[in-house]
Amino acid sequence: SDVCKSAAIALIISILFTPSDLCEEQVSVGVRAIGMGSAFVPVADDGTAISWNPAGVSRLKQYTINLMYSKLFDVGTTNYISGVVPASEKLAIGMDWTRLGIEDEEINFSQNELNLSYSYQPINYISVGANLKYISNNLSYDKSSVGTSSGWGTDFGILLSLPFPPRRRG
Repeated sequence: SDVCKSAAIALIISILFTPSDLCEEQVSVGVRAIGMGSAFVPVADDGTAISWNPAGVSRLKQYTINLMYSKLFDVGTTNYISGVVPASEKLAIGMDWTRLGIEDEEINFSQNELNLSYSYQPINYISVGANLKYISNNLSYDKSSVGTSSGWGTDFGILLSLPFPPRRRG
């Protein structure tokens, strides 16, 4: 049947393309995700799912706001804010912003990332999602700009909840 074919394709894709194969280094966000050693991709069940696995966003059934601030070794900070709006029982949209800043007497670096997320759950055990992201970087030395960069990117995610172990694969 079509449901079995869809599940088989999703399972094969999730096995072949694990998150470590597809993603670059990212700023870890969310207390729970960090506490799990950043193994949050197959769980992705709170507002930080936008950053970890956009497919998880459609599984949130209520309005969600996440805020995070952390200080890094007295020279850096991480700021994070996200919001998710469930548009229907199977569809949700979200947005998040992450800022990593490192500042000392000579060097200043900042990275800002803005994600717009769309997630859909066509059937109970499969969710798919996508992010459109904008990233900008700024670097200065002795208060003089060394360089800036910016660009657009995308993230795609699949979340599959199986009735047998392992229960979830993302």
